[in-house]
Amino acid sequence: MSAAVITAISSALVAFSLLVTAMAGAFVMLWREIKANSKATEQVHVMVNQQRTDSMRYQQALRQALTDAGIPVPDDASLPPTE
Repeated sequence: MSAAVITAISSALVAFSLLVTAMAGAFVMLWREIKANSKATEQVHVMVNQQRTDSMRYQQALRQALTDAGIPVPDDASLPPTE
């Protein structure tokens, strides 16, 4: 093999190595971004679900207080029925 062929093969291998390294770096960056977004989304869901649970409990307590005071309360389809 001549020096030109060896140089061409070496250059091609270096270029391929750089391409693989760049692709791996891009994959790692994308993976980290996906994980960060997933974690943030999960935290928001936990917070919203807790707020909804707290709101439902408060509404039930208010309904019960009004009912105990003899004030008629219309049925709310989003809450479980009270006794």
